[in-house]
Amino acid sequence: MQSLDTYRLKLQQVVASIKAWSGFVADVARLETQDEGHGWRLAMQPLAPGACPVEMFLDGSELKCDLKVGSETYEDLSIPSLDLVLPLVQAVANGRVVTRLTRSAVTGLPIGADTLIRLADGSEIVLPGPAGAGGAADAAIETRNVHFLPYRKPDGSAV
Repeated sequence: MQSLDTYRLKLQQVVASIKAWSGFVADVARLETQDEGHGWRLAMQPLAPGACPVEMFLDGSELKCDLKVGSETYEDLSIPSLDLVLPLVQAVANGRVVTRLTRSAVTGLPIGADTLIRLADGSEIVLPGPAGAGGAADAAIETRNVHFLPYRKPDGSAV
């Protein structure tokens, strides 16, 4: 079996595991998966206000994806392993997402927006946003963290 075939098989397995897991969030979110020929798109839209939506397009031929977490979009990301996809989606559903907004204290212009996703094993995925109009060399910056809620309450019930 060629490496591209191995990758596509693994991608199919990841999509199948997400579909199997989707029963866990079916009452608190809409989860869509779609084969787009050249890759897979999955989107999870929570029903609870304050919870974080996520959308991902997984490339069908290489370890790359486009990812939208909350209102932040990251295109053409390299991912180290397809094994991170389900834990990432689960972390979002569990509310372990923070968007760190940075702006110039002098001008008020945005400098950047980073997204931090804490996986169940304690590791963290940091997605750096693009530098904004304020400029990264700005000496006086203000940072504000936006935290997202889990899709369900701690007792397991829907929010």
